[in-house]
Amino acid sequence: MYLKSRNQKIKLIVTELNVGQFRLTQAVLKPETELEAGLEYRMYIDHLPEYESFNKYNTTTDEYEPVIYKVAADRDTEKPQLATNPIEIDKSLVYYGCGPSIHVVFSNPAKDNSDIIVQTTVKDLKTGKETTYYIRPDGDKIKVGHGMCSGAFDFDDDSQNYEVEFSFMDASGNLTPWTGERIKFTKPKVQTKYDEE
Repeated sequence: MYLKSRNQKIKLIVTELNVGQFRLTQAVLKPETELEAGLEYRMYIDHLPEYESFNKYNTTTDEYEPVIYKVAADRDTEKPQLATNPIEIDKSLVYYGCGPSIHVVFSNPAKDNSDIIVQTTVKDLKTGKETTYYIRPDGDKIKVGHGMCSGAFDFDDDSQNYEVEFSFMDASGNLTPWTGERIKFTKPKVQTKYDEE
């Protein structure tokens, strides 16, 4: 796995591996050397199986496209700002033919000049098991759970009580860590008529 721009080829190093609870795993990558300002870099993975490709889906154009990064000239050192702490605002449980989609929805109070991802840690209070995963906020919401086919977090059949903490990272890697007590919540138990997935 590497980034390429013109004649530059920069190896990507795995700095973190997060195993989700419902058929989803993520790797956090870091360039081996510093990227050059003003250049566009395209991400490549060599030796993929014959019928697989490495692209991202663009919801605006409804097409797959290469994964490309452009390095800004200015160095961003500002951390995401939080107006308040996140709070629980909704729950959803929808049964589909292949399985349920289940989420606990929290407010997203983070603001930044670039895209934000949320380092989310959920603890099952019955088993003590903790799982950490980076999730993308959905506008002003952070959806903790999983869709019908996969997702970062699953809620155990025998457990009801959980707690969560959120740390906010912008596109430059600036992190606003969680402080204070974690947010306690219970899993959804009643089917809702909608899911905004």
